Amino acid sequence: NAYNGEEDVFTVRREDTDIATAVSVLVDLSTSMVKENKGHLAMLATIALAEALEKTDVSYEILGFCTNRDDDCNHEMKVAVRQYQREHPDEFSFSGKLNYSRYEPINMVEFKGYHDNLNKCRASMAAIDQLPYKCYVGNCDGESLLLAYDRLRVRQEPRKVLMVLSDGAPHIRACKVEAPPHLGEHLKQVVSEIEADGVETLGIGIVDSSVQEYYPNHVVVNNVDSLISTALDQGVIGEGMTSKVYEASCGKKQCRLAIKKISQDALELAKELRNLQYLTGHKHCRIVECFGEYDEPGFKCLVFDYIPEKLDNIIANQGVHFTGEQFNNLTFQMIDVLDYLESINLTHYDFKPDNILYNREENRIKLIDFGMAKMPGDYGFSSPLSELKALGYIIAVLQFMMKNACTQYQGRMKCLEHFSGKCSAEELVNDKSLWSDRLSDVAKKVVSISYVGRSEQREDVVKLRFELFPREQFLPENVIFA
Repeated sequence: NAYNGEEDVFTVRREDTDIATAVSVLVDLSTSMVKENKGHLAMLATIALAEALEKTDVSYEILGFCTNRDDDCNHEMKVAVRQYQREHPDEFSFSGKLNYSRYEPINMVEFKGYHDNLNKCRASMAAIDQLPYKCYVGNCDGESLLLAYDRLRVRQEPRKVLMVLSDGAPHIRACKVEAPPHLGEHLKQVVSEIEADGVETLGIGIVDSSVQEYYPNHVVVNNVDSLISTALDQGVIGEGMTSKVYEASCGKKQCRLAIKKISQDALELAKELRNLQYLTGHKHCRIVECFGEYDEPGFKCLVFDYIPEKLDNIIANQGVHFTGEQFNNLTFQMIDVLDYLESINLTHYDFKPDNILYNREENRIKLIDFGMAKMPGDYGFSSPLSELKALGYIIAVLQFMMKNACTQYQGRMKCLEHFSGKCSAEELVNDKSLWSDRLSDVAKKVVSISYVGRSEQREDVVKLRFELFPREQFLPENVIFA
């Protein structure tokens, strides 16, 4: 539409992707943080992290946590606990010692709230290493995380992240039990419960690696620059030589997206753009959809459908428990997508579990990453069905995991040991000692022909897939085959 009556000035409506994420940053203010200049590093890191988050347009808050050295308050709590001991003697140890974790109150400091302006909060964050003496006491991490989690979980953003900056294990000065083990186990339990509720956690060790004991997702930083690069890259869900894939979401539609950022000077960029443009006109339910592209300084950004799990992780974690039906379903879909690529003359050239996503809700795979794909005329082009060899290796490893209840690595070793020495598919099929009893005869044929079969047998695999998983199950009930 013309803008303001000017015929040569136009407005263009642009649908931006919004990173609908809420982040809570929790900073350890315990005594150990003032040693070895860690408090100063924490202050610099907190400000730098806030500035970096500000640029991403996510909602975030900055909190500090420690226990309080308020002697009057501590005395009141001691009196209250002793009174409780007299009234409930059975809850205390035979020695008469007070069996509780702390009597120091937890001190939570809000440096910046979700709705606060960063410029108005810089002064308070700059005072992190200059707080009053009554701060910088102990760090009761588990309970402090729960307090931050209570604030975070009521946020409306679909993605929630809790980042904790700490330099060591939980410790309370006034503990009457073994402080580190007791508090450490509680912290592990809290982190597990928070993540089970869908909140992501990240432990950031300040010149200390203790965070690895408590946070499955953790990094250790020794300077501010490394903090920013590692903390903000936690949104990375995939990474290549010249690209990274980030999770994002569309704020208006509340849908999740994957943003692939490719360096503008990457040699494969032009090829990937060509392949994606070609696939746009040849959509398939088992190929990830590209919704569009946009530019950032130094990067070309591609917007894809988001699917959280890779087939590699599914096989590694659940392959041992696969049923015959699940095996057939997975194999059917992988053959199906290769057959489709054959029909449009596009060879993926990097067909592996790490480039196959798995949608649990739809029980469907989607092939990704066409940066190496080739078309007729490209150097080294060959039939897309030549990648049945890679497919055969994937499902051969899976069937060994099913048969031997072994890890993915052990399955690979068994595959190389038992399958590579066979000279024909017929030999593999007839060797009953190799196969899981969960596999049908058709499944065994598919694995064998895919792995060691001759090129002229590829079409046999394509046809066999319909015996693996009945074609009718993918069609409406009212469709009848002649």
